[in-house]
Amino acid sequence: MPKESFSRSAEALKGRNLSHPEPAAFSNREWARTWKTAASELEAIRKADIKCAETTTAIVALDVAFRSMLGSFSTRPSSGLVEMQTFFRRLRSDAPTD
Repeated sequence: MPKESFSRSAEALKGRNLSHPEPAAFSNREWARTWKTAASELEAIRKADIKCAETTTAIVALDVAFRSMLGSFSTRPSSGLVEMQTFFRRLRSDAPTD
């Protein structure tokens, strides 16, 4: 994540006392109100992160991860289609006739 979006995130949290929560327990309505307020702030942070994301870097990183994952896969001897057709054939022959 680029530092610019992190600094914007940090600015959004300035002045908030996150280390010491309120001593009284929140009611469900208070929690809902809090999350509703946070949703707009989190959306702004998400949009800022998207704007400063480097797409080419992300694609290269994902390509490397994808190719690494492909190397750990072994090929299957069958897709399972033949076995599935055999199973369906047995089901049909075992089905009661009217």
